Amino acid sequence: MIPTGFDRFRSRLAILLTLLLLPIVGYMAVLGWISASEQSAQARDQVRYLALVASSYQRELFAGTERLFRALSQEPEISGGGTTCESELARTVAGFPDYPQIAVADADGVITCVAGKRDLLGTRIAGRPFFEQARQRRTFVAGAYMLDANSGVPSVIAVQPMLAQDGSFRGVLLATVQVGLVPGMLRSVDMPVDSRLFVLDENGAVLGSSASLPARFADAPERARIARTPHEQFTEKGDDGITRLFVVSKIESGNFSAVLGVPLHDLTALSQRDVVAQIVGPIAIWIIAVLIVWVATDRLIARPLRKLTRTARAYSYGDLEARPVEGGTSEIRALAQTFAEMATRIASRERDLQDAIVKRDGMLREIHHRVKNNLQIVTSLLNLQEKQIAPDSRGAFRDMQTRVRSLALVHRYMYESDELGSVNLGGFLKELATSLQLAYGVPEKQVVVEVIAEPIWDVADRAIPLALLMTEAMTNALRHGFPEGRPGRIEVRLMQLEGRRVRFCVHDDGIGLPGELAAGTLGMTLIRAFARQVGGALDITSQDGTMVTVEFDRMEDETT
Repeated sequence: MIPTGFDRFRSRLAILLTLLLLPIVGYMAVLGWISASEQSAQARDQVRYLALVASSYQRELFAGTERLFRALSQEPEISGGGTTCESELARTVAGFPDYPQIAVADADGVITCVAGKRDLLGTRIAGRPFFEQARQRRTFVAGAYMLDANSGVPSVIAVQPMLAQDGSFRGVLLATVQVGLVPGMLRSVDMPVDSRLFVLDENGAVLGSSASLPARFADAPERARIARTPHEQFTEKGDDGITRLFVVSKIESGNFSAVLGVPLHDLTALSQRDVVAQIVGPIAIWIIAVLIVWVATDRLIARPLRKLTRTARAYSYGDLEARPVEGGTSEIRALAQTFAEMATRIASRERDLQDAIVKRDGMLREIHHRVKNNLQIVTSLLNLQEKQIAPDSRGAFRDMQTRVRSLALVHRYMYESDELGSVNLGGFLKELATSLQLAYGVPEKQVVVEVIAEPIWDVADRAIPLALLMTEAMTNALRHGFPEGRPGRIEVRLMQLEGRRVRFCVHDDGIGLPGELAAGTLGMTLIRAFARQVGGALDITSQDGTMVTVEFDRMEDETT
């Protein structure tokens, strides 16, 4: 068959080249998309970084407060209370203007020492959240954000528990820490133009902002959810019409969250020229490559291959003198030469195989012929010996002769067959039935033997046990089924069932098998043994005569 259309090599090669380059074009397009995504991701990372930097101002403030308070809580002058405590606290207030008030409370929550507003002495703070948290956690605690009543400056109560050497709770060191959240954060980082910064407490309250709140922040529950979700990202369009990417950064020490928004158009800007260049370039390369492949493959490959096809077709017709391809590339010339050498070797091996098959078939026929001749000799010897056998033993002796004749008949049929590896089971059944009837001297007028056999081929090894099984079944019928000249009929059937299933049946309408014969005679024992050798399921019934049925699966000859 001559290839046409898309069956041609160069057509398929062009398609293959297209399929190979399509991923490259797609890859470049994906690279463009990835580049845009990476720029967007980098910008988002930058926003997160800015948010972290902005929040680090407040985080460092609380971390420094914690370190200072931990050191002060270890001073015996402060933990002991009294005038010494107040003087020490006063020096601390003078050195750290962010702490306008510092006080000490005992284990019962009563302020015993204060630097700043002395009217706080004796004030009981037990039960307040920041005090109870410090007592339970035994660690630094930053209270809720609030505005100082006197100065209006945003403030937070910072609390450090004081512990005895045995670890028992002795009280707390607390101070009002002035925090300028948004101004300090804005000073700590260089924000992009049109950026927005908001600070929320853990309940969503707005502690500070650099501009008006976006629409989403109008919902208090939503603000609380955002404040409790660190590293969340969302986009929101502001009242100025600019869509921004907002990133949440948690300030753990102060239980605050910084929310930074950066204009989205600054994050997703991508050069269209780069994207077009990444896609158009590979497409142009693909078109040029397909044209080159289309022309080159016809001259270098397709034409020499068509010549090689004609040469190979000539080889298939037995013309081993056909000249191999002379044109084309060196690889195609080498392939053509290899074809020629292969054709020569195949022809030589085929001749050797044919000779071997002829020799094998001849040897098998000779073996079957010799076995048949030897069996005939045995039969002749048995015939001579029969005259010297006692009359009551001649029946068993005749059965032995019949079995040997059956074997000889099968071997004769096998060496006369054209197929030595397999045999037509239905081919020898009629001749075997006639031979058995003559052996027992039952005339055809008394017992009619009918063989209905389909041409079923099976392996040769199955013919012998099947013939012997038929011999035993017909022997029982001819010897015991029709006593005193009773007329009757014996029917032998071989039929194909579904698939590879085969049924073999010997049925007579005689008197049936007597109980002592059906139980354990040699004939019944042999029938069962031959049925097992055939590999089938045996069924024997004695109603309306005797029926011996065997069903088995035919096998294929593996030697052919």
